[in-house]
Amino acid sequence: AILLGVAVGNLVRLPGRYAAGIHYCESRVLACAVACMGFGLSFTAIGSLGWRAGGVVVLAVSVALGTALALARFVKLSKETVWLIGIGTAICGSSAIAAVAPLIARERRQVGISVGVVSILGMLAHTIYLKALI
Repeated sequence: AILLGVAVGNLVRLPGRYAAGIHYCESRVLACAVACMGFGLSFTAIGSLGWRAGGVVVLAVSVALGTALALARFVKLSKETVWLIGIGTAICGSSAIAAVAPLIARERRQVGISVGVVSILGMLAHTIYLKALI
C-alpha cells in the first residue's frame, strides 16, 4: 500500500482542491487514529506481561533509539529525521512517526523520509523472518 501511494503520489497530480483534505487527514485524522489505538491498551494487560517482558520492551526500545542515534553520524539526515526513524523503528512504525511528527519534525519531507525508511526496514525484516521460517 505504501509503494502504491508513493507511485500514485509521484505519477498522478491530484487537483489542488484535494490538498486541504489530504493535509487534514495526515495531521488530525491520523493523530486521532493513533490515539484511539492506545485506548485498546489497559494497565492490566501491560502488567500481566510481567517485569521480564517489560524489561525486554524497554531494552529493545532503547537499543533501537540508540542505534538510530549512533548511525546518524554516518548519514546526511537531519537530527529530527533520525529521531523519527528511531521512534518508528522502536515503537510501531509509521503510526509512531505520525503521532510524534508534529512535536519533532519541522518539514513534511522529514516525515516522508522517516516513513519510507521505516517501511522499507519493516519489509526487509519480514522477508528475513519469513526466510528463516522456511
